[in-house]
Amino acid sequence: TRLMSQWRFHSTSDGRISWIEDRDNPTRRSWIVNFALPYTSITEDYALVSHAVDPSTGRPIIVVAGVSGYGTMAAAEFVTDAAEIREIEKLAPPNWERKGFQLVLKTNVIGKSPGPPHVVASQFW
Repeated sequence: TRLMSQWRFHSTSDGRISWIEDRDNPTRRSWIVNFALPYTSITEDYALVSHAVDPSTGRPIIVVAGVSGYGTMAAAEFVTDAAEIREIEKLAPPNWERKGFQLVLKTNVIGKSPGPPHVVASQFW
């Protein structure tokens, strides 16, 4: 939590609506899920994939979390798919595997399943 509090992208909620907030543009609310509506009415979801090295242990930390369960499922599939890892390589600087990064993913919900996720924002450091 200490490390995540410093990251650019993070999830937040007002109780009914949850979204991924961008610290660089906090008024933007493009990546939002309205939980005031029935869960079955969700048509798109968002997720964060975050990677960093914990400065106190030197070990990597990977956080995969969706705004709703659909986003979490899509993000989990994303980080375990070799083709998606190649997509990260197209966005990333050299040696990205040893650096910190965050990806914001979007997935369309089809029926009761998340569709393929797409990167809509990223930051590497």
